[in-house]
This record gives sequence, C-alpha cells and structure tokens, in this order.
Amino acid sequence: MRPNHYFCALTLWLGCSLSNLVMAAEDEPQIDTLLGLSLEDLMKVPIVTASRFVEKVTDTPTTVIVVTRQQIQNRRYINLIDLLQDLPGVDVQRGVEDVRYHNITIRGHQGNNRFLILQDGVRIDSPTGELIPVAENFPLYHAHQVEILYGPAAAVYGADAFGGVINIITENAEQVDGVHLSTAIGSDNYRYSYAHAGKVIADNLELVVGAHTHHSDTADLASAYPDSYAPVDAATFDGTVVVPAAARESFIAPVDSRSAFAKLVLAKSLTLGVNHSFFHSLTSVGVRPETTLYSEQAQWSTTLNSVYLNYDLELAPKWYSKTRLEYASFEVDPLSRFNNVFTNFISGYKYSEGQKRSIEQQFNYEMSATQRISTGFSVEDFYSLPRTADLPEPYNPRLGADTQNLYYPSTQGELPIVILDDDYYNYALYVDWQAHWNAQWSSSIGIRFDKNSRYDSVFNPRVGVVYRPSDNLWFKALYAEAFRAPSVFENLATFGSFTGEQNASGDYISDFFRAPNANLQPEKSRNYELSVSYGLRENVRVNLAGYYTEVDNLIQVRTTDDPIQFIQGGEILQTSIRDNLGTQTQYGFDLSMNYRHDLGAGFGADVWSSYSYIDGELCCNNGIASTLPYVAQHKVKLGATFSYLDRYFVTPKIYWIGDTNTNKLDPLDPSRHLQASGYVLVDLHFGVLNVVDQLSLNFDIYNLFDRHYYNAGGESSTTFVETPQALRSMVFSVRYDY
Repeated sequence: MRPNHYFCALTLWLGCSLSNLVMAAEDEPQIDTLLGLSLEDLMKVPIVTASRFVEKVTDTPTTVIVVTRQQIQNRRYINLIDLLQDLPGVDVQRGVEDVRYHNITIRGHQGNNRFLILQDGVRIDSPTGELIPVAENFPLYHAHQVEILYGPAAAVYGADAFGGVINIITENAEQVDGVHLSTAIGSDNYRYSYAHAGKVIADNLELVVGAHTHHSDTADLASAYPDSYAPVDAATFDGTVVVPAAARESFIAPVDSRSAFAKLVLAKSLTLGVNHSFFHSLTSVGVRPETTLYSEQAQWSTTLNSVYLNYDLELAPKWYSKTRLEYASFEVDPLSRFNNVFTNFISGYKYSEGQKRSIEQQFNYEMSATQRISTGFSVEDFYSLPRTADLPEPYNPRLGADTQNLYYPSTQGELPIVILDDDYYNYALYVDWQAHWNAQWSSSIGIRFDKNSRYDSVFNPRVGVVYRPSDNLWFKALYAEAFRAPSVFENLATFGSFTGEQNASGDYISDFFRAPNANLQPEKSRNYELSVSYGLRENVRVNLAGYYTEVDNLIQVRTTDDPIQFIQGGEILQTSIRDNLGTQTQYGFDLSMNYRHDLGAGFGADVWSSYSYIDGELCCNNGIASTLPYVAQHKVKLGATFSYLDRYFVTPKIYWIGDTNTNKLDPLDPSRHLQASGYVLVDLHFGVLNVVDQLSLNFDIYNLFDRHYYNAGGESSTTFVETPQALRSMVFSVRYDY
C-alpha cells in the first residue's frame, strides 16, 4: 500500500470514528480519568504565561494552547520536540543542523532563538540568544502542563519573545507526592531513564527534584539511503584526498542528553530553583559525506544552567509583589569541533559562553473585581563570548579572550586569532492592564520599554479584545509588537582563513572573512491576529486563528562594498557582515478541532486535529523577494487516544506535511526556495497503567509503515537540501510510581 493510501485509510478511519462519536447521545457522562479533563474544564484551566498572572484561556486575547499532564502521557510527548511536532502552525525539521540539531519554525518565524523556552516562568534556553539544540535536553516527565503562547509577547517578556513563548509548568510537591522512576530501551541503541520525586516535608517546607539521562545513535541512514550516504572521497577544496572512499567511516552518530532540576519551597512564598541541561551530538549531523568526517571526535556539546530565587508577598489587600533573582549560563564544551572541508578535515575547535544576572520586580494590583493592573521593572547584566572561529586547539576558559595565544593557521604564528566578547546590560519597565467590562467584553493593554547598551531603546505595545456572546463562543482580536535582539554571535562572531601568502608590506593575505558589525539593531515584528473558538457541542470544539505578521530590520548576510580590515597584520580581499537589510511578511491560519467523549462500557476517546496554512515572502538581500524558508504551506496533523477501563490506551497519530521550503534558493528561479518533498507519517503508541501495583508499560512505534521521507536541510552549503529521516523505530518503557 502506498503512503497516500495509508493516509486516506487512516484518515477515513479517524473520520468515521469521529462521525459516530458526534452522533452519540445528548447526555454526556463523565469522561474517564485516563483521558483527563473535559473540553469545558480545559477552558477553565488557569494559565500564567499570557500575562504573567493567573487567568483562564478565555480571558486572554492571545492564542494559547494548554497541554495537560494527561495529554503529555497519552500522546507520548517525551520531550519538547515531540510536543512541538504535534502543534498547529509549527514546522519541525529533525536532525538537519550541526549546531541547533533540529530546526523549528513557528508561524514562519524560523530558528530556535525566535521564541522563548521557560520553566515555571524562568528562561531555560540560551540567556544570550545563541542558537541551541532543542531536543531531548528539554524533557517533559516533570510537567504538570505546558502552555504555548503564539505570536509576539515582548510587551510581557521583552527580547526574543518574537514568535511565541513555551512555558513548562512543573508539578508541585503535593502533585508529585512520591517517587516516579522510568526506563526505556529501543531501536538504534536508544536508552532513556528519569527519576522524579516530590514531598511536602512540613507545613512550610516542600521539595521537588528530578533528573533524566538519554543516549541513542542516529539511525543507520547509510543503509536506508545508500545513494545519499554512499562512501565518497573526503577531499579538500584543492582536490587533495584526505580519506579515500574505501576507507570511509561509519555514518552513525551518537546523541546524548541529560538534565536535572530542583525546587525548594519555604513558607509557600519563597522558592529556590535550579535547572541544568546538557546535549551532545556530532557536527556532521545533516551534512553530506563528501564534505565532513563522521568522527566521534567532531562533537558539539552544550550546557545550560540557571539558579533562581522567587519571593511572593501580599503587600496589602489586593496588592501583590513578585521578586525574582536569577543567574543563568550557557557554554559550548571547549572540545567541540568541526572536521570538515572548511577545516581541511582536521580539528577546528569552537567555543562559546554566556551569562546573565538579573533582578525583576513585579506588582499586581486588583483595582476591582473586574480590573487588574500589572507593572514592574527588570535589570539584567550580560556577558557573551560568541562562537569562535575555527581554533587550532581547544579554548582555555580559565584565560581571557584576549590571552588565548591562538594563531591563525598559515600565518607562521604571527597573527593572533581575533576573539571578541562583550559585557552589556538591559533595563526594562512594563505595565499591563486587563479589564472585564461586562459578561461579554474584556480588553488587555500592555506596553514595555527596553533600554539596552548594545542597541537603541525599544517600545513594544500589545492591545487585545475578547468578545464572548455566549459560553460556547468567543472572538479574540490582538495587535502586538515584538523584537528579537541581535545576539553577540551575530554582532561579533568572525571566521575565515589566510592563504599563507604575503603582500609587499608583509601582511598575510586572506581571500575572505566574516567581519564583525557592532551596529546591528533588533529585528522588529508587528502582528495582527483574529481568532474564534466555538463549542459545537459539549464535547466538540473548533478553533480558527488567522494572523498577519510584518518583520522589519531582518538580519541577513551581505558582502561589504569595501573589505573591512579588522585583523592587524592581515589584508582581507573580501568580507561579509550580518546587517539589517531585510523584511518578511507571513500570513496564514490554523484550524483545529478537539473531541472528547465517554463511549460507555469503559471506552473513551480523545480526538484532536489541525490544518495549517501559511504564505508570505522574504525580501530582499539579492533584490528579489522569495518564498519563506523552512515552512510547508499545508500541514495536517491528526491524532486520537482511545482508552479502556481507565487502564489501557492506544494513540495513533498521522502527519501529512506538504512540500517544505528549504533555505536554498532555486538557481533557475531565485524567487523560490528549493523544496523537500512532502510526506505522510504515522506513529502508534500503546500504554497499560498499573499492570502490577504501580507499574505501567508503554510501547511506541515511530514511522509505523517504514516510509522513506525527508526534511528540509540545513543552512550551510555542506548540508543536504533534503535530509534523509529515520525509518521505523520502536521504544519500550516501564514506569514505577510509589
């Protein structure tokens, strides 16, 4: 059976199931516990991400999706990338990049640094905006719920809340109340384990801790895609063969991750938290074999840490204070390196680090039963050393950037490698006012001012309205602006090489270098959104959100008119820089439907589906507007959890992803990007709760029908245009709760 036949058959099956369910009796019995809350109750779940105080989804004008703990378990979201792949409006390209690993695009905003990842409101991705992997290093075993806010949120969160905000709300001690252990094994040497524990130790003392570890190998893509991974000579640009085809290494790459966190709550008002995550993969991920060595030494390893202290206080009746002290750090392991054609297949070491220290004060005032105002300020101090050029030996973190004594190859040890870093600060003030004018109308108005030492001051407003003509129907309208701060990597990172030749003045000659540009300004977006949510029945809800976004000051690479001579003792013949020279528009809509029903006789069903459409254009580094990179114009995502006796469940999921734009322009038509072919993918998950006492089992099958398919490749000239993806894989896991 061909892929489209599978898709049609399974879609028909889900559609028939849904039709039969919709025609069920008018009186809806209580939904089984395994399925979790009813759709009506889900609308009443309190959220905090949209405005940073507690409210319901129906009260905020922004589009927010709440994924509950029960859904995380039933839909088998092991980590954040699993969840993102299921969301409407999100494109995920797996295993296509050396540094970021997966490539994520949310409603056309491409890149892992165009949205924020929070845990309990604390940023846990890169504190300085560096690109990081988003993969198994963000697990969800400890999540009570995940709140996904779509669109600009700079009025609330400041820099980098550009395309959205993802907030992982962890379970408190009372919700955990014990110890939970899990371990899993699977295809491609997959191993995953976690431990999660929480206890209310005393009236004024609560503790929650957790940790995970993971190892796997990338799939054996050379066997599955012999044409793409055929052994070929690894040769330098001048044609020198470094490794002949007959001696080529295995194309399998190890992937490792681990994380840990802890929350200590004192007197219900003081919380001390610690977060740690680590991710390791190879810099050959997604790269064509003729341009890289698949060596385990060519690794990329990143570590993220944060420590925070929250203090909540009721200052007076209706006056509340929230204070946060925070330290966060990011580091690339000094042994991280590339072994590719750009380093002549020898080790080119890389390093990067960043730190943030901040204090934030927020005040919430309940002006009346129907109006609330939130205001506050923050002071942030940063240090960032962006990703270095290729280094001949590992960077020494104990020494300063200007005392490394590392020299450009082919300069006879005379030209020190330029390593630039920066200390900078950010001050911010913000205010947000929410009002419920009557039972039908409510509004939200917010604005934030940021002053940064690296770029001009930025104002970002947000204005929204909610209209609820009935309990089953509401409309939302939102206008919001946001900015993405240029990372120090974009400002100051350099790379290039010298030929070994010298000019008449004795300066070493370079054909090309990427030069720094300290004058970069933030990217700025303006977003318009209209949405409607309608409860067709008590157990069926349809949501439609349409959006239009304009982005100015888009940061792109351009060749300078005159070479920038930033290396003393060198003559550079050509330079490029990152500059604010582009615009982008994107528009589209996300249509989703949720159905939940108790079928009787111990059976229950939870069905979800979405269709997403997006279009727009990117302009204009080369003077020609082009299509949006890393998006599929059409995406359909379907899933259902069927449960029995509150113990057994099966969850099939179907993804129909249309042709996806890559980042590479079509040489025959530079107004369009080359595309990765569309595909249909089916996953299947089984679970049994309490097999013996508190022992539960899960069995997951990914790419059920063993289909060959591709994702849009990475940005580098060395990466695939279409990156081959894994064939069928399976995972078996055991969880014990006590």
